[in-house]
Formats: sequence, C-alpha cells, structure tokens
Amino acid sequence: MQRQRRVLLAVTGSVAAVKSCELAVRLVEEGNQVRVLLTQGGRHFWDKSKEYNPTVWQKLQQLIQVDSALKSSSSDNEESQNRIQIHDSDEEWRDWNRMGDPVLHIELRDWADICVIAPLSAHTLAKIAQGLCDDTTTCVLRAWDFGHGTRPGKPIILAPAMNTAMYNHPLTQRHLSTVQGFWKEHSNDNPENGESPLSNPKTKQQSASTSSQIMELALARARNQTTMEENRRRENVETQQLMEKLFATLDQEQSTATGGSEAIQTQLPENTCITASSADLAKLATQLVERQRILEDDRKLREENRRRENSMIEDLIARVATVPPQSTSHSVSAPALDPPPAQSNPNIINATCSGVFIVEPQVKTLACGEVGKGAMASVDNILSAVRSALDSC
Repeated sequence: MQRQRRVLLAVTGSVAAVKSCELAVRLVEEGNQVRVLLTQGGRHFWDKSKEYNPTVWQKLQQLIQVDSALKSSSSDNEESQNRIQIHDSDEEWRDWNRMGDPVLHIELRDWADICVIAPLSAHTLAKIAQGLCDDTTTCVLRAWDFGHGTRPGKPIILAPAMNTAMYNHPLTQRHLSTVQGFWKEHSNDNPENGESPLSNPKTKQQSASTSSQIMELALARARNQTTMEENRRRENVETQQLMEKLFATLDQEQSTATGGSEAIQTQLPENTCITASSADLAKLATQLVERQRILEDDRKLREENRRRENSMIEDLIARVATVPPQSTSHSVSAPALDPPPAQSNPNIINATCSGVFIVEPQVKTLACGEVGKGAMASVDNILSAVRSALDSC
C-alpha cells in the first residue's frame, strides 16, 4: 500500500498565520501526514488562531500529537499518520545535546515530500534568498533538496503574505526569483554524479586541450615577437648605415663640385628631395627608398598577423569559459518536473520554474487597514497548489 504524502508546513511571522491552522487541518483531512514548523513570529500569530477561528482551533487540538519527536521507527505507524506534529524555532538547539543526536532540520528535510511555506513573510523570504539559517525553518530550507546534487529534488510551495508596500518592493520579486533559481540552476550545472561539468573527464580533457592550444599559441607569439624585434633592430642598423653612406657620398660630390656630371633628382623618404650629381648617389638613394618600402610592407604584415593571433586567442579563451553543449548534456539526478498548465491553476505564478511554486497573494483589505495586493492566498488555492505539485512528482 502506498504511504501517505508527507507535508512540512512552515509558518512564518505574518498575520496570515492565523489561517495556517485551517491549512494544517485540511491537509490532514485530505490524507496527508503533516508536520508544522513555526518560526518565532509564526508562533505568535499561530496561537491567535484560537480567537480567529475557534472551531478550527478545536479540531487542531484533537489532531496534535503530543510527542513531536521524530522517531523513524514510528513515523509511519497508524497512530501518527492522522496526527499533526508541531516544531518550534528553537527546537533545533534545545533537543540536541551530544554527537549522535538527531539533527532536526536534516530529519525534517529527509522526512518531507514537499515543503509549504504559508504564510511566507518578507523577512523569512529575504533570509531564504540570501542563504541565512538562524532558526529551524531557515536551516531546513538551506538544506532542502533543490535537485542540485545526487538527491532528487522536492517541490516547495511559497505563499507570500505581507502588506502591499512590502510586496511591491523591488526586493520581493528579486528574492522570489532567486528562490526559484535555486531549482533552475541545477539542470545545466550538475551532472548525474552531483559534480560540476568541469569535473567530468570528457570536459576536463577538452578544457585541457584548449588551454594547451592557448599556451602553445602564446609561446609561439612570444617567439615571433622576439624574432621580429631582432629583425627590426638589424634592419634599423642596415638602414642607418645606408643613410650614412648616402650622405657621405653626397658631401663628397658637393665638395668636388664636378659640373660635367648629369644631375639626377631622386625622391627620398619624408618627401626630401636631393640632387645627386653621380650615378652612385642615385643608386644609393634608390636602395634607400626600396628599403623603406620593404620595411613598411613588413610592418603592415606584422600588424595583420598580430590581429589574427589576438582573434585566435580570444576565440580559444571563449571556448574555455563556455562549456561545450555536448559536455553538459548529462542526465541529472532529479528529472525536471513539468509545471501544471497555467489554465489548470491560474493562481500559481511559476511559468518558468518547475520545482518552486509561488501562490499569488490576494487583493483585499490587509491587517494594516490598506486595500491592496499582499494578503496570503486562500487556503483553497494553497491546497490546489499542493495537489498540483505533488501530482507533478
């Protein structure tokens, strides 16, 4: 016979916690095992349920299991299946005394099939999004299975409840997206063994090969740079010697002042015109011009080679930084859960997330007297989200 579904109901410090008692009772009535985890603020409003709805409070008292200790040997016995166990925020530290004692937040994580946080206050949402764990509830959520390791992922229902100004604050949507991202990130970043893609042997080999190519190209470029610098120094020396020889010949011709020689005008670099009075002078000038042309062509070729090398290095670096698609196509330990169709439950606003379900708050008169969006969703809507999430598992 299939065992009952196990629901961990976390209740945080929002006025809407007065409705959480009804949610717990109805979860049991629908055939689920329920454990309630109260934050310090959640406990304050939970106790107010006695005044808010005395009938539900009376049903709750009949269902509460006095001994709330987690005992694996009796957690599924018939007596506890239709009971509600309640855990406080400080129970994590109060009941642990020595090495070997059960760790409550790990026990609760392992026990639950789903976690429902209703209501989810702005304070607890911010702590979960930032990874803080200063009470039992946040410790459970920090250790929760989002499918990021070797364990299967388990769904979470978030039912935000806060005043309109807090709900509309940019941080609220950012934090909700962050918590949703805990589930989404695992699908591309963790192969079946729970390691990162770069720890996969095939990916390691590809990455090492690409890194080796970059290193070889860098060393070749350094060798080429050294060779080019040496050639440039040699060419400069030869050009200087040619220039000195040219001007020495010019000085000699001008001093002898031989008027019978044919005057030859030669165009030199830097648009300098000199008049040579001998064939030797013209020959030297022509050699100088040709050498300057060769040096300019060589400079342009070196620049083109450098641009091509830089492009190759950038491409190789990009290949190292971006893991190739074939190296990340590993099956993950937790198969992706298909979210329920939007039309089946329009109150769930999680179109891009398949493991973290957000139940949209209501627009109504809030505890502060304002009328706006931020009131916790109805118990019916939360129960519908729970059913959808469990069915998708």
